Amino acid sequence: MAGLTKIIKGALGVLSKSGATVSTFNRTTSDGDIIELQKDGTAVGSIGSAGSGGDLYISSSAGAGIYFGGGSGSGSVAPTTDGSTRVDNVVDLGNSSFRWNDLWMGGNIYLGGTGSANALDDYEEGTWTPVYGGGGSSPTITYGLQSGTYTKIGRIVIVVCNIRGQATAQGSDYLRIEGLPFPAKSSPSAYSGIGVAGYSINWNADNAPTRGLVSAGLSFITLRTFSTDDPRDELAVTVDAGNLATSSTGDNSVQVTVTYETN
Repeated sequence: MAGLTKIIKGALGVLSKSGATVSTFNRTTSDGDIIELQKDGTAVGSIGSAGSGGDLYISSSAGAGIYFGGGSGSGSVAPTTDGSTRVDNVVDLGNSSFRWNDLWMGGNIYLGGTGSANALDDYEEGTWTPVYGGGGSSPTITYGLQSGTYTKIGRIVIVVCNIRGQATAQGSDYLRIEGLPFPAKSSPSAYSGIGVAGYSINWNADNAPTRGLVSAGLSFITLRTFSTDDPRDELAVTVDAGNLATSSTGDNSVQVTVTYETN
């Protein structure tokens, strides 16, 4: 009975061997299909060799396959449409109904082209802690809120911060928000980014900021406002660290969004 079972399993194509290669398919002389896969006598795909025996392809008769190649000393996986023929910009990876999940990459993603200008080399999200500082001396702040988030796409950084607090000791010179997650691009030597203070309240006199600037090579936001009540006037007034409100931790409140370029 054991022998009969073995024969039946062999006829059904069940092969088994412990701790060693189960079966070898050896095509000689030329590259091409090594295994042809059929359904009801019709070929539905194949597995074969290419590139003088060094490369492998797995191909579907439906018009999509993958090619495993050496590629000048470094391995690569390329798309095919039929057999061992590799194609460029033809085969999709997934579709709108059947998507892959996560994609883990250690290098670049090239979008819309193959040049360095098309390379997305970084995407990152995170948090940072905004801190009030001064161009001359930094104020001492009892904070009621310090919240910062950022998104980095390639060289572009988008930061959002919400900060407020009571100045228990005022600083001097221009007021700034320190602690940016990345320094601004060092050249050209001008402003690397600008943003809007979407909300500000409880500031002394006319000191409330309306804009935030990031200068080249620096890691802080300089707070500014317009020279008059008319927003058509120049953005010439720098908010002064020596004119911070001092009554409560709800003072000197501002929410700023800035987009700038890093190296």
